[in-house]
Amino acid sequence: MDPPLGDHRDRQVAGEPGDQVEVRQTIEQGLAGRIVAAFDEPLRRELLDLADQMAERAARGEPFIEPDREFHLLLMEPLGNELITQLTAAFWDVHAIVARALDASPESVRETVEAHHAIVTAAAARDVAAFTRAVEAHYAPVRRRLQEGPGRRDPVA
Repeated sequence: MDPPLGDHRDRQVAGEPGDQVEVRQTIEQGLAGRIVAAFDEPLRRELLDLADQMAERAARGEPFIEPDREFHLLLMEPLGNELITQLTAAFWDVHAIVARALDASPESVRETVEAHHAIVTAAAARDVAAFTRAVEAHYAPVRRRLQEGPGRRDPVA
């Protein structure tokens, strides 16, 4: 007999939200050298445009799920590995569901937008260490919100 939907075993298959964030971060940081090596001017422009869209939406108090997802998929595209792109999409889609339950503060949103710009800047500079730090900074607000739990805002600094 199959377990009912929502059973704790469903979570074991998908993993806990913190586990998913860790996998996403590990993939991006683990591939940092390859991402930076494959980075070119057209990709920089596309990613910068997406990061700017996120900033504009954030300034209006609007969510920016679509450009955020597109940013991370585009970041992986030059690697030419369809499995990496599919895994990134799958983990991102699960994260998007979880993120709706978490209440992001304006400070958290600002940090996230800045981290996307920092990822682009580091990759364009071919600076793997800075890229890795920018990816870590990108996931820091998400990790804080997960630790605090649904409905609680992270403190505004």
